[in-house]
Amino acid sequence: MKLTVKDIAVLGLLLGLMEAGKRMLDLLPNVEVITLLFILYALYLGKKAYLIAVAFTLLETSVFGLHTWVVMYLYMWPLLITIVLLYQSRKKAQLSSETHTKRDPDTISCQGPDAVLNQYPDGISGQRPADSASGHASSKGSTDPCSIKNTSDQDIILASHGFFCVLAAAFGLLFGALCTVPYFFIGGPSMAFTWWVAGIPYDLIHCVSNFLICLFLFRPLCHLFGRIRAAGYL
Repeated sequence: MKLTVKDIAVLGLLLGLMEAGKRMLDLLPNVEVITLLFILYALYLGKKAYLIAVAFTLLETSVFGLHTWVVMYLYMWPLLITIVLLYQSRKKAQLSSETHTKRDPDTISCQGPDAVLNQYPDGISGQRPADSASGHASSKGSTDPCSIKNTSDQDIILASHGFFCVLAAAFGLLFGALCTVPYFFIGGPSMAFTWWVAGIPYDLIHCVSNFLICLFLFRPLCHLFGRIRAAGYL
């Protein structure tokens, strides 16, 4: 994974945003924006999100010191990123398959934006690409009318809002169970099970808060990240 100076600067800013968001909600038990931000980082940065996960763990360790949660962070956040990347890859493959079955690839040439949009498969989003947040509006002119990559990516992300709300909620609900892995090695299955059961009320709070945060903030942040990516900063 090759990083440029711009990549390092952007990753540093996104890490700072994540840390600031965490500090703002520290007073509320199990209410956080970290899950949502990692979902967005995976969607818009791809595998570079793993670097933020490692940096975030190191930053938290430098503030709070070493403890068992450090081990948990090293596999939990990468796990979430992996799930998002696999889902996005699957949706892109599905889009590609539907595109090839619904139209003849030989008919797509540089025929202008309307020709591309007319052959764009339905069911991906209720918006035309001109209305999406990626910033590539055909009515305003496109530098490459034959390319719909950024638009389709943004449409896939926005159309998957419900899935990511459920994923965020499930991750919050299973957070305690996922954290039990180190305790299997420290005190055995009984210690891990006891620790998990004791934290179930907090897992329920985590589940509901993750769902609501993703429900209300996912789309606005997607539009913001879409514009930033269209401007060439991501």
